[in-house]
Amino acid sequence: MMLALVRAPWAQALGLPAVVPVEYYGEIGCSHCDTFKDVELPAAERETGAIASLELVDILSTEGYERCTKRLAGLGYDFTVFPVLVIGGNAYQGNAAIKANLVPELAYFARHGRSRPRVDLPVAAGAGPAGQAGKADMRWAILPIVGAGLVDGINPCAFTTLLFFLSYLSLRGRTRRRMALAGMTFAAGVFVAYFMIGLGLFNALRMGGRLPALKLALRVTVSALTAGFLALTVRDVVRMRQGKP
Repeated sequence: MMLALVRAPWAQALGLPAVVPVEYYGEIGCSHCDTFKDVELPAAERETGAIASLELVDILSTEGYERCTKRLAGLGYDFTVFPVLVIGGNAYQGNAAIKANLVPELAYFARHGRSRPRVDLPVAAGAGPAGQAGKADMRWAILPIVGAGLVDGINPCAFTTLLFFLSYLSLRGRTRRRMALAGMTFAAGVFVAYFMIGLGLFNALRMGGRLPALKLALRVTVSALTAGFLALTVRDVVRMRQGKP
């Protein structure tokens, strides 16, 4: 009852702050989302005198992505980029569009007690309405996709590490068979890591990071592995200085 009252157009007459329903679709837990929730939105509230009722939706989840696309379609927008901010009948896609329109939206709501009229941004700004240039079909072709994947697969860090590793084995007098086996093992490890990332490994870790016990376990495990690798590196340096294999 009280919430409906402060949302009414005549809330100003009662001296009550305007409560603005705000939907934010983004990668929950990332720096951009945390900055919006903890810094940008509170600053906009202080500047305008409005109070936002924020709802965070994880766009990387299946349910969150479907909800975002349906919400935008219902407002007459095509989904182009995230994060997405929805206030009233307006949707802003991309950090630049969100920063540019957050304060005007809250200020309008604080003054008039209702959402700002429809604002049709150009497609380049990341919020093109459906039916205009933003409605152009996205065509996929196999050769550009494969070519982009191959170009992205040229990883300077991986090649540098591999060359350093093989050079080290060569200097240590290892056989070519051992060197080839080591190189193939390293390449296979890189392939498996990227393949698991493609299947959603990071997303699974990010989702699991919301559970305090699992988050603590991951931190302890990573810290222990890092300390173990450090100890092995120090041991190898000492043995090399002593001339031991």
